[in-house]
Parts: sequence; structure tokens; C-alpha cells
Amino acid sequence: MLFWKSILQLTKIRNTRIKAGKSKAYELEWINSTSARLQNTFFLKTSNYTNATVAHDITFIIFPTTQDATNYVNATNKTAYSLASTLYGDSPGGLAYQNATGHAPQIFKAYQQNVGYSETKEIHQADNVVYIGTNKVLSTS
Repeated sequence: MLFWKSILQLTKIRNTRIKAGKSKAYELEWINSTSARLQNTFFLKTSNYTNATVAHDITFIIFPTTQDATNYVNATNKTAYSLASTLYGDSPGGLAYQNATGHAPQIFKAYQQNVGYSETKEIHQADNVVYIGTNKVLSTS
């Protein structure tokens, strides 16, 4: 349970401390003892967007072993996804994993699918943790 709290708390801290943004909403729903769904929305100012409201919807799943997580990711339909990274440092989730466990993941994969201009879907594996998420730009001004 401590691992869960660390991962989810670090994710919340990261999302609320985005230098160019401000958290607007944060909700955590426990699905069972090995998975949780995190929804958060934040206001973002970057060079890409003048003022954007962005929503994340992420499901975290902890598997008993890294091989179980790898089997799950391999069985997932990734036809429309591209392998975006195998470097955990490129991903806030990979860094959260390192901070929560005290060590870098031995296995890290990040797959991404762009759905139009304002939405991306992601599948990440950091050792025995898999997170599946959607990022959407809800509005810009």
C-alpha cells in the first residue's frame, strides 16, 4: 500500500506543480487492491497553447511480477500506437516509479497514439506497473 500511496501522491504533486499550469480537479477511484483510476484536470500555459485546460484519465495497474506486466502490455492491441520511448527519464510516470521505489525501472516502455490535434492515448510499463491513459485538451483561449 505504501508503494501505491507513493506513486499516486507523486503523480498528484507532479501535476499540481507543472511550472506552466495550475491544478483544477483531482479525483482518485480505487478499482481494487491492485488498480486505481486517477482523473485530473489542470490549466496550462505553454508555447503550444495560450491558455489550455487539459484532462488526464489514467488507470494504474500493479502486477505481481514484471513478466506479468509485460505479458499484459504485449497482449494489448497497440496497432495504432507507436513506441514513444524506452527511457524512463522521458516520462513523469517513469520518474514517479523511481521516486516511489528508490530505483529506476529495469523495463520501461511508453507507447503513444495521437488522436487528432488535442488528444493522445498512452500505455506505459515501468517494471510491474502499467498505466493506461488519455490526455485531452478540453479548451484553449
